[in-house]
Amino acid sequence: MGVWGAEVPKSAADLFQLERVWSARLQFDGDQWEAIQPDEPARGFPFGPPGGGRGGFGPGTFLAMPWTARLDQNRDGSLTEEEWVGGLAGLFKSWDGTGQGFLTTNEIRTGMNKDFAPRFDGPPGGGPPGPGGPRGPGGPGFSLQAQEGRRNGLSGMRGIHFEYVHGDLQFEAARLTNVAVRYKGNGTYMDARETDKKSFKVDLNEFVKGQKLVGISKLNFHNNITDAGYMNEPLAYALYRDAGVPAPRSTYVRLRLDAGGVHTNQYLGLYSIVENPDNNWAEDRFGTKKGLILKPNTRELFKFLGEDWSQYRQIYDPKTDPTASQMKRVFDFARLVTEADDAEFARRLPEFLDVDEFTRFLAVTVWLSSTDSILMVGQNYVVYLHPKTEKFQFIPWDLDRAFGNFFTPSPTEMSIREAWPPDNRFLQRVMAVKEVREAYLARLAEFQKTLFQPERLFAQVDRLGAVLRSAVQDEGAEKVQAFDQVVAGQAP
Repeated sequence: MGVWGAEVPKSAADLFQLERVWSARLQFDGDQWEAIQPDEPARGFPFGPPGGGRGGFGPGTFLAMPWTARLDQNRDGSLTEEEWVGGLAGLFKSWDGTGQGFLTTNEIRTGMNKDFAPRFDGPPGGGPPGPGGPRGPGGPGFSLQAQEGRRNGLSGMRGIHFEYVHGDLQFEAARLTNVAVRYKGNGTYMDARETDKKSFKVDLNEFVKGQKLVGISKLNFHNNITDAGYMNEPLAYALYRDAGVPAPRSTYVRLRLDAGGVHTNQYLGLYSIVENPDNNWAEDRFGTKKGLILKPNTRELFKFLGEDWSQYRQIYDPKTDPTASQMKRVFDFARLVTEADDAEFARRLPEFLDVDEFTRFLAVTVWLSSTDSILMVGQNYVVYLHPKTEKFQFIPWDLDRAFGNFFTPSPTEMSIREAWPPDNRFLQRVMAVKEVREAYLARLAEFQKTLFQPERLFAQVDRLGAVLRSAVQDEGAEKVQAFDQVVAGQAP
């Protein structure tokens, strides 16, 4: 222990104060700082331009490859004017099934879903395809599953892999040595990769067994690079918790960097620290470390793939080692979702799903217009199997795109009664059950009178804005100008 900051948090509850900004510094030797930088594919395809460069994050990320594949008649990897114009004419004819001479929005949406659903054929630059064959078992549309044993998600699919390196963490007055540090994030990494302000995952326990900070072994430092107000994720998590969902807690930190003479006490900026949904989190929320923690990445949640766990492992990315009985519970629920008729499904669903918790989770997810989630993309949430009730609960994760901060669809285009596409079979089946649908709508009505009040959120933004402003100001005039606009309720 050494003296650097003002104090040490006294407990996890003390650490995770929403309206608190801590001070921390990551320190690396030169060789470790070099080792933390991931090898990237020579080409950005399908998530960036040839030769690398910033990939960005938007609809082009998902549509460029299937559009090219669909219209490229000579398969040379580029589109001539003739191929483009002719291809669009052919699509118009195909989508105009009634021959009416025009396309409705619904016909365009249906046609694009049919003809332009991305299908990834493996990692950039070759190599074996993903799990389950070229498309993987991700189902209709695109899949963001990586190769077996690798991180799922946008940068993972691009072939970017993060390795832990050795470093030190100074957190206020606490000095933790030989901690494991790696970059983290998918879309946020892609957006930040030309800057120093990347997100980090710090594992205090990896190299020094038993090392923790107030009972916490992993810290997630999120860079908030997609959010000019620095509040989307922390406020969204708080809203879930207020709604009775056991969501992670968060706080803020001014993060500095020392790295082998390249960076000397460099101020990286204001980060949020998000509680890791691991066994420490589970013990705090549920009083046990024996539950199963899954982080699915699929648009066909609980599709039955047989009773071989290897077919599920990459899709569900377990964060704890599943027991035989836990695997069977996943198999049995998947079989029910996939094979049961409507009557049996409605009758037996409460055996597997914590309906009260799920409807709270879904009500907040929909109200937040958080479409980079179970609603649309099939990622950014955690499924917890409680060891006593043997029921599945749903927990939010990676909420920087909450509050409608995702490129599609616009919140004004969404319906609270069906805020998910027709091919989301899990949500379609679950929400077709009368008791679940009524409980969900009741939660929305309840929260609209209490948690979802604009004045309540405005007050939180004002208080948090006053706490965060100086830390944002130290990142530069452009950052604080955009921050002030957000706090004032204006678009930056």
